[in-house]
Amino acid sequence: MHENIHNTARNLNKVSFSYLIQKQSIDSLLDTKDNNGWSFLHWAVADLDVNKIAEYISNGVSFSGLTNNNIIPVEALKFKKNEDNPQPCVIPYNGGGFSPIHLCVFLHKRYMFEDQYSNQGYSEKIDQILEMFIKELDSYQNIEDKNGYSFSDYIFIGENFRSLSKILSLDKELKTLKKVKHETAVKIIDRILINEKKNATNLDLTILETSVEIIKKCILKNEVSDKLKINDTPRKMTKI
Repeated sequence: MHENIHNTARNLNKVSFSYLIQKQSIDSLLDTKDNNGWSFLHWAVADLDVNKIAEYISNGVSFSGLTNNNIIPVEALKFKKNEDNPQPCVIPYNGGGFSPIHLCVFLHKRYMFEDQYSNQGYSEKIDQILEMFIKELDSYQNIEDKNGYSFSDYIFIGENFRSLSKILSLDKELKTLKKVKHETAVKIIDRILINEKKNATNLDLTILETSVEIIKKCILKNEVSDKLKINDTPRKMTKI
């Protein structure tokens, strides 16, 4: 690699991707991580670099790499809880490491809320990034965090209304959920419908309401299927 390019995870985003792949393999680039296990992809999300992420997605870069822990360092946060003594942020439902997509989902809810008061434009950028990931749902649905949660699980756990409506428009039967049960998903959607009816658009509400009915039918179908499997199981003959 060119001697003037610092070989650090964050700085890789400052160099054109086409130049980087001429000098190194994709695997070696993804193995370049900082002390927290953050790759240049994690930093691209944290820096809200919409153009870079679009470039990485179009080049088929894998977003499955995990960090070493569940901590988001102070320098990665656009909003600090205490500007005088800022503290790292912890993803509460993650006990190990997370991918850049999981990071995006977590920051999405946080920035969509906090940007209402600062109007810095961060919410618009994180919204664009999450939408890009969701559009590639087929490619990214199997990416899991250290605990086996998909990014769809994160969307439900965080009860993020805006991203819920986006993912449900593509995955009406919630096949991308790994840990969150369908019954729990229905309860979350019902709760969000109650809380968001005043602020939501008619389209978003229709998506959520339709999804609830579809998911309930899936739950019922699965319950019937499980019962049939039990009934079809050969029973051992008891000796007389």
